[in-house]
Amino acid sequence: MSPLDDRESEKNFEAAWKRLAAEPPRLSPADAAARVAQRIRAGRRRRPAFWRYAAAAAVLIALFVVAVFEVRQNRAPTPEAPALRENLPLGDGQVLIWLDRDTPLYMTFQHP
Repeated sequence: MSPLDDRESEKNFEAAWKRLAAEPPRLSPADAAARVAQRIRAGRRRRPAFWRYAAAAAVLIALFVVAVFEVRQNRAPTPEAPALRENLPLGDGQVLIWLDRDTPLYMTFQHP
């Protein structure tokens, strides 16, 4: 038997609904309208907080993306130095700096 076919639950619901509908209202219509208007005004005042939270969330997301990008950049494997690094003897006052995998920078420092 389907719960939709249960007539007893339906009768209980109707009886409870009729009892609720027969009760007098707790507030007069004017008081109820005043409360609704007050809640609407209070809701308008709280809206800037939403924008603050949205801005804070956007900043946090941006920081997270930048942090992930930086971690990936730092984890990138360093390129292997070409065989030239091992084969070239450097003289006195000479320095070799690899700018990237294929670009050596030779610097010679001599006394004037």
